[in-house]
Amino acid sequence: MNESIARRLFPLIRKYRHKKLYAAGGVAENRGLIRLLSDMAESEISVIKNPQFNGCFGCLYY
Repeated sequence: MNESIARRLFPLIRKYRHKKLYAAGGVAENRGLIRLLSDMAESEISVIKNPQFNGCFGCLYY
């Protein structure tokens, strides 16, 4: 399941060729998915603190 999700997400992050990327949202807590994406992107992916609240704060601000 993680591999399937990673294959769908990779085209979205492929264009960002930075050494370090940040993940947010509830799926960012899935360490297996983050590891797969990191390997595919050949970049370090860090998870922000409390990633599940990221969208919530955006809606609250809007």
